[in-house]
Amino acid sequence: MLQKKLSVLTIEDEIDFRKSVVAYLQDKGFNVFEANNGHEGLELVKNRKLDLVLTDLKMAGLGGVALIMEVQKIKPNLPIIVISGEGLDAETVRAVQAGAWDYIPKPIMDFKVLDGSIKLVFCQI
Repeated sequence: MLQKKLSVLTIEDEIDFRKSVVAYLQDKGFNVFEANNGHEGLELVKNRKLDLVLTDLKMAGLGGVALIMEVQKIKPNLPIIVISGEGLDAETVRAVQAGAWDYIPKPIMDFKVLDGSIKLVFCQI
């Protein structure tokens, strides 16, 4: 039986970190799209069939919370996981209130944490 290859968008302005997440997800069999900032990410959300978005919170231009709010308007059922090095602060709380499904602190020391978050998302859809 063929399974649909799931598409994930990673929005991250730290190139090395983004590339490590992309490589990890590709190794896991995901179709991965990349964006360097919130504006690029929002364009991909509008123009691609996506199953999941991974985003940083602190980015130049369109930040994570504003991005989440825009995605919710366009595709309200698209799951979003925040991966951020900001720690549990007011911005993280706002991201969850805006519609983020989960929060993962960065740097990710063990990618099993990301696996667990992704599995929870896809069990809920």
